[in-house]
Amino acid sequence: QIISTLNPERRVYNVSRMPMTEVAIDRSVGRDLYVALGEPVSATAWSVRLYHKPLVNWIWGGCVLMALGGVLAVLDRRYRARRPSTSPSAVRASGPVPVRVPAPATAAMALPASRSVSSPQAGAP
Repeated sequence: QIISTLNPERRVYNVSRMPMTEVAIDRSVGRDLYVALGEPVSATAWSVRLYHKPLVNWIWGGCVLMALGGVLAVLDRRYRARRPSTSPSAVRASGPVPVRVPAPATAAMALPASRSVSSPQAGAP
């Protein structure tokens, strides 16, 4: 059964004087077929490498699916940061904001208890 006609090539470029192999590819949804020419075996025969790679194109489908998931995540409002409103009407509507002020420190709380200092005794050298 003939699936496809492929034409791989073996080229020699004048500048580098090295042979280059051009691979022929047959693509489909479920698989890729790669055909590459090897070295010549005789005057009329070549060695041929045939590679079968299943589900290669599904990699691109996975990339598209991940990109769509990223777009949906960016568009979701639950993940957006809330910005405080600075418009004058919003400030008036909210009313006064209670502010907690610490109580002033009393002298008893701020200073340690004083100790009585005994005066030097009379007659001490």
